[in-house]
Amino acid sequence: MCLRRLRQVSGACAPIPAASFRSVASVLDLCTSIHDLHQIHARFVVYGLQQNTFVASKLVAKYAELGDHGRSERIFELVENPNLILWNAVIKACSTFQLFDGAFLHYRNMVLNSVNPDEFTFHCVFKACSHLSALTFGRQCHSHAFRLGLHSDAFVGTSLIGMYCKCGEIGDARRVFDEIPVRNLFLWNALINGVSHNDDAVATFELLKRMQREGIRPDSASMVSILLSCSKLGCLRAGKMVHLLAVLDGLEKDLSVGTSLVTMYAKMNDLQMATKVFDRIPQKDVVLWNAMLSGYNQNGEPEKALMLLVQMQTDGVRDDYVTITGVISAAAKLKSLEAGKQIHAHAIRSSASSEVLVHNSLIEMYFKCGKLNSACNIFYRITNRTVISWSSMIAAYVFHGQFVQALSLFKEMKQDGVGIDSISIINVLPACIHISALPLIEGLHGYAIKHGFGYVIPLVTALLVAYGKCGSIEAAQQLFDESAYLEDDLILWNSMINLYALYGNWDSCFSLLKKMNAMGLKPDHYTFLGLLMSCNHAGLVEEGWGCFESMMNVHNCQPSQEHYACMVDLLGRSGHIGAAKKIIQMMPFQPDSRVWGALLSACKTILEPSIAEFAAAQLLSREPFNAGNYILLSNVYAAAEMWDGVQRLRGMIKDKGLKKRAGYSWIGMHGQVYAFHAGDTSHPRSEDIYYMLRKLDFHIKDRSICLIN
Repeated sequence: MCLRRLRQVSGACAPIPAASFRSVASVLDLCTSIHDLHQIHARFVVYGLQQNTFVASKLVAKYAELGDHGRSERIFELVENPNLILWNAVIKACSTFQLFDGAFLHYRNMVLNSVNPDEFTFHCVFKACSHLSALTFGRQCHSHAFRLGLHSDAFVGTSLIGMYCKCGEIGDARRVFDEIPVRNLFLWNALINGVSHNDDAVATFELLKRMQREGIRPDSASMVSILLSCSKLGCLRAGKMVHLLAVLDGLEKDLSVGTSLVTMYAKMNDLQMATKVFDRIPQKDVVLWNAMLSGYNQNGEPEKALMLLVQMQTDGVRDDYVTITGVISAAAKLKSLEAGKQIHAHAIRSSASSEVLVHNSLIEMYFKCGKLNSACNIFYRITNRTVISWSSMIAAYVFHGQFVQALSLFKEMKQDGVGIDSISIINVLPACIHISALPLIEGLHGYAIKHGFGYVIPLVTALLVAYGKCGSIEAAQQLFDESAYLEDDLILWNSMINLYALYGNWDSCFSLLKKMNAMGLKPDHYTFLGLLMSCNHAGLVEEGWGCFESMMNVHNCQPSQEHYACMVDLLGRSGHIGAAKKIIQMMPFQPDSRVWGALLSACKTILEPSIAEFAAAQLLSREPFNAGNYILLSNVYAAAEMWDGVQRLRGMIKDKGLKKRAGYSWIGMHGQVYAFHAGDTSHPRSEDIYYMLRKLDFHIKDRSICLIN
């Protein structure tokens, strides 16, 4: 069709009048394939139009639109004296393909060729500066625009504000905004969006008020940025006020605003309002469905997330890889292997399984559902593994207690040149803790600091716990003291309190609590769990009671199973078995195995076989195949010299085929971790190892005889 139109305009091979250039060039707008474009381009060459800047600019733009940037560049290079339109076309083509360095180069050459940029040129260049965070070059271009008198143009100002905000220079963005005499809605949106993404929620609301005072009504883009600030601020009241404003302006049913409202309400745990907003929007796209699905997952409603997928398919909305990732996460939370397999099959049918994000979610789902081999199979089939893929597989090994494999995979990850991030280190730290690999933890800490993420809050907390659990409470204390800038992070404080409790340092635990109260940092359930643990380890019954009552009556925190178990253990081990039984009877919910296990353990200390038998009956009814429970009761009988009971329990363990999990020992040598259990012969040099053990045993015995004599 486009070739026929070209013949109608130009004739067979007749020269084209100058007035017909635009008509001929407009033929390019009809072109939809690269094959047709090549033929039309060939005709233009035959007509001698290769030096015509208008036709060349149209060709540059069309080749870029159809995905052939190389041909766009060659056409540009063939024109001897490109004009402003052609320079703009090639700069825009570079931006389209995200070749921002190329856009900078063309801009420099344009200036060197004495061609003055216009508003469109600066718009493209500032956009490129934003993507590369090229602040220095952006300032130079801003100075050039100022000299040309274009700095106060609203179109240039919008892209300039976007660049400064992307580079974190909010002050410069505000100055540009204030210098523009006539400010349109696009300018306001650029500044509001930039301020919102720089986490200054208060400034975002101030801009909204100023915008309204100047008679500018916010549109959907304004609302999306303001709602993002509400989410970051965590203020539900502010979010509802913005919601009301959206309703009054008739924007509630706009898809982008509706999606932002659903996301905001879900993040603030108001799932009821999120659902209402979702239901009111008549025409829903896949992005809105995904926002609602994510909201269900975030708020502990994975069953509803799975039901939403069914509803989505019923309504004829085609899911994408984000949807599939969300429902796989829901299946993982439910530990529903059957649902996970069905979603996996659906992902394969819909071609979503080719996405690496889907693979990563499948790894998590399978290992949480107890299928480590399936998770491994998926991991090793991924050809384009990301750091998330490696981190997920490391987490899978740790989850299943295969700590040596987790460390080996982490080592393989480094050898493959994958950039390690904070999540990778957080996932591998539990493996380091279980083998007490303190030098490895120190190495990971040093790596994190060297690469600029050593002070990420979750990583700091994970390192703090790792140091403490590996016996270096001094290093944990030092890290905590160095993290004073995180003074409002409750998780960090709770971690330090729990470490002191682990070391039996109850005085330091309560000292930290006093500091928290002085700072106005409100303790939560985990804080009180650490305090009760410290009282338990130190045998401080009176302080434990005081802490338990303060938790309920002063801080309005309702105790969980862990708190009751801790109190039962504290009272029982201190000889107050009656009080321990009474506190179990007062529980507002049924005690679980942790509470009964604590009571059973206490009976070993105070020799109460009858209470032990009652606690054991409750415990075994809940965990009939846990060999540790039988052994615990057997130890109570042994302490009370009730050997018949010991024999009977050993017979039950044998009849049920129960086995206590074997203990392991680890040793790290030359960057490699080796695991051993009793009688292990799996190591290739096990004969040499056992020979050396026998030799050491002989020398120890010989030395002992010498000392006795």
